[in-house]
Amino acid sequence: MNEQINWPEERKKLLWQFIVKEKIKQQAEIVKKINDQQAYDQLIKLYDQVLPFDSSNNEAVAARLYFSAIFGSKFSRDCPCNENAVLNYGYSILMSFIAREISVMGYVSELGIWHCSNTNPFNLACDFMEPFRPIVDNKVIHIIRDYDQETFQKVFKREIVKIFNDKIIVNDEEQFLGSGMRNYLRRGIKFLNGSCDSIFEFKLIDSEDDGLTL
Repeated sequence: MNEQINWPEERKKLLWQFIVKEKIKQQAEIVKKINDQQAYDQLIKLYDQVLPFDSSNNEAVAARLYFSAIFGSKFSRDCPCNENAVLNYGYSILMSFIAREISVMGYVSELGIWHCSNTNPFNLACDFMEPFRPIVDNKVIHIIRDYDQETFQKVFKREIVKIFNDKIIVNDEEQFLGSGMRNYLRRGIKFLNGSCDSIFEFKLIDSEDDGLTL
């Protein structure tokens, strides 16, 4: 905990910059897959402009653009709808997985880098899950597309956990999602501790689309 408390502020600022850039890059690749070139170009522009600690708040700007592109201009993350039901369930799975890995490594998830709510026991997990959210989004697009309303309610939880059957390429190595997330987390912790100076980028091997990479 002393080590975690004493992570240098400059390292935390740079790590959050890396995390936000990776998240926006993944979002851009998803809108590219649905042939929204305009949204893709705008997201790439935001990606290039992310500053340390995302001081210009490009993450929020990208999120509004991104969700409008994939779910329509009337979509809101606050509305009660099928999309949000699956998104929230999928995000909670990601957060739980990363929180467990943080605990295994001996750190505490309450102490985050950017997320710092006094009422959130998973601040650090919320930080590290951000680049992987678009993997859930990608799965949700397929679930919404493939099931009617009645069937959707019966199968969406079962379908969303299948994200762990997906593979990602991390550091030029193909890994199942869980292993890739674990390695990404460990790399991030090493960066905060000053043991390395870069963070892995990753690509999703999308089993829903005949092995095309995001």
